[in-house]
Amino acid sequence: MGRTKTARGKMVESIKKSSQAKVSVEPESIATSTLIPSDSTLLNLACSGNPNGAFLLGGIENIVGDSTSGKTFLFLTMLAAVCQKSRFKDYILKHDDIEEGCQFDIPYLFGNKLAKRLEQGESNTIQDFQSTILNMIEKGDPFIYGLDSFDALTSDEELERLKKKAKGKATSGSYKTERTAGLSEMLRTIKKGLAATRSTVVIISQVRENLGAGMFDPKFRRAGGKALKHYSSHEIWLTRGRKIKVDEQTVGIISRPSISKNRLTGKERTVEFPILHDYGIDDIGSCVEFLTKKTGYWKKKGNSYVARGLGLTATCNKIIDAIEENGWEKELKRITAAAWQKQEDDIRIERKKRFK
Repeated sequence: MGRTKTARGKMVESIKKSSQAKVSVEPESIATSTLIPSDSTLLNLACSGNPNGAFLLGGIENIVGDSTSGKTFLFLTMLAAVCQKSRFKDYILKHDDIEEGCQFDIPYLFGNKLAKRLEQGESNTIQDFQSTILNMIEKGDPFIYGLDSFDALTSDEELERLKKKAKGKATSGSYKTERTAGLSEMLRTIKKGLAATRSTVVIISQVRENLGAGMFDPKFRRAGGKALKHYSSHEIWLTRGRKIKVDEQTVGIISRPSISKNRLTGKERTVEFPILHDYGIDDIGSCVEFLTKKTGYWKKKGNSYVARGLGLTATCNKIIDAIEENGWEKELKRITAAAWQKQEDDIRIERKKRFK
């Protein structure tokens, strides 16, 4: 932008002071130190109310969606964000790609730090998965483990049944029931160990059409039964929105996470963010969109927006450019949290408290 380093530094200091003076945020009710960042400010706020973290350390998370909604991308982005934080330097980061569907260029999209630390899991059955998690807990080293996905797991019982079938022997039992029952046992046995080591398991699930659903029943479901919902801190359903195009060529999609279970705040919220094929999750773009078009927290003036807290009046694209060029990401996160809090305050039901 043609500014000297000294001039740019003075401007950044001015913006920080302006942001702190004009934009107030309530104290974080859930400490950042207990949370895993998702690298999406809006998803962080929707999950925990804290702009710096979404998922609770020491628990189980469930991300559900179809094959093009960004489930794996979100998980790997979370791990990339973890690699930027010194408090996670001793964590083992593991991606159990059972489907063998992850073809992303990890260094390019998620950074060399993750590429060096990311380990691959080798589960085939629900029993393999349980054994791996219990062994990691027993060693005592903290970890973040992604199972991608639960639907691709088989069971020892099914493998035995296939062997018998191949030999022409009679078989019995239900593979789906066995796997779901195995998951319930596994989640029950690892829950305390995860909390003790401050480790987290992220279980990715595929969406399935709910055949035979009634008029008021959900159209989609996921495997895993009630146990997965019961033991998860969050159940997040990802849906794919519109395509993002440049010169009629698709360069990304809009991903829309809906939190259907939230053990941290109890709130069910839906947000959205762009996933650009050559960039990743566009946190800055989603925050600016939220502040300008979703909430009107930044007021429109002609064809531009008055960026409260940044001292700018410009179009959305120019605001994004200024934030990136001047390193105002932290200020944007703070302002987005303030706008989120205002939105929450606006819908809060004010009643006399029943208990003191």
